[in-house]
Amino acid sequence: MSGLDALGEFGLIKALTDGLPETSRLLCGPGDDCAVVQLGGGQVLLSCDAMVEGIHFGRDWMSPEDIGWKAGAAALSDIAAMGGVARCILVTLGCASDTDPVFLKGLYAGIAAVVSEYGVAVAGGDTVRTREGVFLDVAVVGEMEDGITPRHRSNARPGDIIAVTGCPGSAALGLHALEQGDITPATLIEAHTRPRPRLAEGAWLARESAAHAMIDISDGIASDLGHIAERSSVHIEIETAALPVSPEMRVYAKKTGRAVEAFALGGGEDYELVVTLAADEATALRERFVATFDLPFSFIGVAQPGAAGVFLDGKPVGRQGYDHFSTGK
Repeated sequence: MSGLDALGEFGLIKALTDGLPETSRLLCGPGDDCAVVQLGGGQVLLSCDAMVEGIHFGRDWMSPEDIGWKAGAAALSDIAAMGGVARCILVTLGCASDTDPVFLKGLYAGIAAVVSEYGVAVAGGDTVRTREGVFLDVAVVGEMEDGITPRHRSNARPGDIIAVTGCPGSAALGLHALEQGDITPATLIEAHTRPRPRLAEGAWLARESAAHAMIDISDGIASDLGHIAERSSVHIEIETAALPVSPEMRVYAKKTGRAVEAFALGGGEDYELVVTLAADEATALRERFVATFDLPFSFIGVAQPGAAGVFLDGKPVGRQGYDHFSTGK
């Protein structure tokens, strides 16, 4: 391997961001779900997320409204992962000059639907011409509630319980179904095309002192927990039997010939939340969470002292999840 294949996506990010100038107002820069900037008396959250035709979506399996919804949801999820409140987004659209305006109207209808659902405004953006294909880049602005601190990836502590919302792997199974032209697992397809950013859940967790580190699942449990392990310098053990699996996931996974747990570990774009919890408060917190949101909240492992890394049933988890620049991805 050479070039970007050798670096991989996160190696490239590190190479590009090392040595960038900083300011005292920048409380958290590259390496977390959002940048955190001190403005006035508050902490502002900033992030952006891009979707490129042929990489993140295909017009043959997603409607323009679904594409717009997903682009907005992915950006909003970064705010959820910090425990913040989303305020507005800015949308950059790139498209070829022969793009159907009806398709583009559908994209923006999807964006309008997701921001309306979550009480967020579209504050502006930009449009540019491409030679071919469509891309969307959504920048999001949020803030922390008064007295609440962001839940950084670096906040996990040895002894923490690892918890996850929902049933990660659903979106990856939904994508598989779409690519095969199978429309029968409707709940899985919706998990891929209409993901739900956990904004209310993330803000609720951030109000709990027992909730330490948090991240959203964009690249799969194994990969995203790897970020927490590295940033927090903890050894994370997860158990296959503890991974939450819905009946729909189990049924459809059999059709793929792959273990359902593989989709949970290596599939992404669920935008569920993984959070580390103080062990002595985890059970009580879970009971309150489930009563408040009627959403699965599963304990899947524990953070321990030791070399940073993620282990499944006692064995190291290999490189999993999506990487834009790895060979074969």
